[in-house]
Amino acid sequence: MQEVKLEKITVDELLKKVGSKYGLISLVVKRAREMLNDSEKTIKAGEIINKIFEEIVQDKITIKQEEVDESKQKESEEDKEDVRRVSRREKD
Repeated sequence: MQEVKLEKITVDELLKKVGSKYGLISLVVKRAREMLNDSEKTIKAGEIINKIFEEIVQDKITIKQEEVDESKQKESEEDKEDVRRVSRREKD
């Protein structure tokens, strides 16, 4: 399998693989915790993130469907809240 270099990985690519920004964050945090717990040596945060992004693009890790659904619901709720905040500001 061809190794993917981080500079070629875009947020759009990651979002296509995961489905939403909340899902992406959830997956990255969960995988980072696993990597830190399993590691006996000190790993730099940037190295962990790079490795996780590569794993996502290469389909080595994925998010469960129920987590995708939950993250999309949170994203929708956040979008609605953003609209309410903007509407309130416009009224003021």
